[in-house]
Amino acid sequence: MKEPKGRHELKYELRPSEFLLMRPALQAVMQQDIHAGPDGGYSVQSLYFDNFNDKALFEKVNGVNIREKYRLRMYNRNRQMILFERKAKRGSLCYKSAARISEETCDALVSGNALPAYALDNELLAGFTNIRSESCFIPKTMVSYDRTAFVYGPGNVRVTYDSN
Repeated sequence: MKEPKGRHELKYELRPSEFLLMRPALQAVMQQDIHAGPDGGYSVQSLYFDNFNDKALFEKVNGVNIREKYRLRMYNRNRQMILFERKAKRGSLCYKSAARISEETCDALVSGNALPAYALDNELLAGFTNIRSESCFIPKTMVSYDRTAFVYGPGNVRVTYDSN
């Protein structure tokens, strides 16, 4: 699988009042994220896969430089737009691969059943099928939050503010 272009991810904690002060400046130079609704935000629902020993979680907490995680993701609870994603960290760069999947494929991933044959045509899903059986990956953690996001295409810059 061809590795996508890497991006630096820097994370900071902001109070809501700090974001409200920054928002007009961001809107002046950046575009709203494609998932944004009329109010500029959207909800994110993610289901993370991990093994029985929480390998992916502990690698993240311990700052392991080379790691990866897999998740199902929906925006605004839209079951017509379900993504399966692999997010990898290689030193200071993050890489993300994603595949849009059907509800049938989603249900198979969540239940641990075999994926439909057509889903295995996707390199990301086929690779995860092998990893899932070798590492005993199962759905472990559900995360839901609200996001406001801005993008600046020429510099591959993305600014997100997550809340709730």
